[in-house]
Amino acid sequence: MKRIIATVALACLSVQLAFAEDAKPKIIIRDALALQTALQALDGHQVIVKGPNGADAIVTLPWEFGDATLRLKIVNDLNIVVAAIKSAQQVQQALTKEATTKAEVTELKDLKPEDVVVFNKQIEDLMTQPAAGTQDLARIKASELKLGKNEIPGSILSALSPILDLDK
Repeated sequence: MKRIIATVALACLSVQLAFAEDAKPKIIIRDALALQTALQALDGHQVIVKGPNGADAIVTLPWEFGDATLRLKIVNDLNIVVAAIKSAQQVQQALTKEATTKAEVTELKDLKPEDVVVFNKQIEDLMTQPAAGTQDLARIKASELKLGKNEIPGSILSALSPILDLDK
């Protein structure tokens, strides 16, 4: 069953990765948000176990990678993505302040509809900008994730696709 899940997940990714085998795609802010969640999910997964008193308890178990270099790649990549997102959040705050100041209101909810349209366009433009520093992200090979052993969800693998390489 684990192998079937891993095979299906890799098949889904192969379509996305086939066109970018050797190229480093530009990761936009929107994708960086998903990548942050995916990298954080590689820290571990939650399982339900029986506690000492017989009650169910939720514990977080690490994925079994057996590779300190991979874990270092994950941490370094996460730091890069978090920094890019923090920069984007600062820009968003500046756009919010600019919009509310210009409209002479204190909150976005008080903007006129035409001002909301302009603000939303600026936010959409921000979300489609390249995420600073992501060109330095380390690539992760699918084999390093040991997908035959680790049942990493397809949604996580999909979010990792900008930095995930299928083994040849």
